[in-house]
Amino acid sequence: MSKNKIDELNMASRFFGDVFDNLKNGTADRIIKQIKKQGMPKDVIKSIEQLNKDSEKLRQTLEKLKKYNKKK
Repeated sequence: MSKNKIDELNMASRFFGDVFDNLKNGTADRIIKQIKKQGMPKDVIKSIEQLNKDSEKLRQTLEKLKKYNKKK
């Protein structure tokens, strides 16, 4: 094993940051609106909406963990 300690929290935060920060505020909502217009199945739309909500919740949790770890 490596002698260097890997900060998993930072790695997860960076990963999700890279993926989801590319979607600016409102972009996900516009995409969802477009797929609704295109007549996508309701279960697909629900899944995408849930993914959007879950990703935001995960970002908030990761930020709280980062702040908590800095206090230690």
